[in-house]
Amino acid sequence: FRSGQWVRISSPAFSCAFNECHAFSLASAPQSPTLELYIKAVGPWTWKMRSEIIRAQATGSPYPLVHMNGPYGDGNQEWTNYEVAILVGGGIGVTPYASTLTDLVLETTSGRHHKVKCKKVYFLWICPTHKNYEWFVDVLKDVEELDQNRLLETH
Repeated sequence: FRSGQWVRISSPAFSCAFNECHAFSLASAPQSPTLELYIKAVGPWTWKMRSEIIRAQATGSPYPLVHMNGPYGDGNQEWTNYEVAILVGGGIGVTPYASTLTDLVLETTSGRHHKVKCKKVYFLWICPTHKNYEWFVDVLKDVEELDQNRLLETH
């Protein structure tokens, strides 16, 4: 997969209707050994998912079976073509940038991606409240620690 792409997931354990699928952005970078999704429990489906996972953790029983389709979308790959890139996210629309920011820092510091022209990336994130910022701050801290070349500047 490429950074910024998304997947559809479904599960008979917490679906209200046959073949009910929900879309989620991939949060991990392509180089990561683990696939991560950020899922907030906001509706019946995600609350049921949360409850089933907590139940499995508490009882030691198997986790619910989850089907995943994708990845979909083009991702955020254009940043590699320019010396300076400006990435803008708003509210929950910032989720794909978890993958993109980690990817760009890893690609430019590893020396593996010699075709990257980018020398500076400005990441602007507009949030309606400070509470929206809290869940993403750990991602930004991790990316800043990985950013040896000081490529990324967040606002």
